[in-house]
Amino acid sequence: MVKKILDELTTRLPSMTKYPGVIPMVGLGVSFAKTLQTHRLHRFHYDRRGWWVNRQRDVTLFSPDLHTPTLDRLEDMVRDYWCHGTQLSPGSTVIDIGAGIGDEVVIFSRWVGPTGRVVAIEAHPVTVRCLKLAVAVNHLENTVVIEEAAADRETTLLMSDVLHHEQNAVVGGQGTLAVKARTVDDMLAPLDLPRIDLIKMNIEGAELMALSGMRRTLSRTRAIVVSCHDFLTSDDPDDPRRTKKDVIAMLGNAGFTTYTRPDAPMVFVRDYVYAHSA
Repeated sequence: MVKKILDELTTRLPSMTKYPGVIPMVGLGVSFAKTLQTHRLHRFHYDRRGWWVNRQRDVTLFSPDLHTPTLDRLEDMVRDYWCHGTQLSPGSTVIDIGAGIGDEVVIFSRWVGPTGRVVAIEAHPVTVRCLKLAVAVNHLENTVVIEEAAADRETTLLMSDVLHHEQNAVVGGQGTLAVKARTVDDMLAPLDLPRIDLIKMNIEGAELMALSGMRRTLSRTRAIVVSCHDFLTSDDPDDPRRTKKDVIAMLGNAGFTTYTRPDAPMVFVRDYVYAHSA
């Protein structure tokens, strides 16, 4: 019942924003429902910047849209989606390409500890401000944020700008925001990272362009997980988001052993490509 209420509020929220007086009531309703569901205090409110603040025990997250995962749920998702077959430990180094608002970054940062490092790469200007706030408010002192898009050369790309931050992309012809882009090799060059334990990549169809610009990075990487989006492309062979086959080939050519999870419960995870260095 509580989940149904949360889903209903989240679905109806975009239409509710036309009525500013309703927003505080939505925040109270979601806070009550989430607290009831988890038996832990949750506080949601819409701040003056137009962002939702998800404040719960041990973590605070910021998002342009209503974002309700608990810390425990985030840990479970990171462990299953991004660390499947990979063990992070204190001192590990993680590169998060397409870090979004930073919910996974919070988990990575805590798992690798003060002796580890997290590099969070995000290009969308609003999303990256939420990410930087999450890093600051949660005291993620081992984390560096890079505000650029991952590409195969230094350039400017047009990025979409939709309410649901996870859907913004530099492919698909819907871009309206000019964002700076550079190769991951160039981004990481000043950071002196002799070994990378995990790369997480979730960049909505720009995977091939990004991988083309990270040959040096891949040469010192132990594991990489790439979120492909073939499941969104139906049967259109020309859809630029249909990248899984080519991602597997590129990582294989770079010396990685790859596998997928065709029986994963979540449909989108079935298009993840997992790769480990030989």
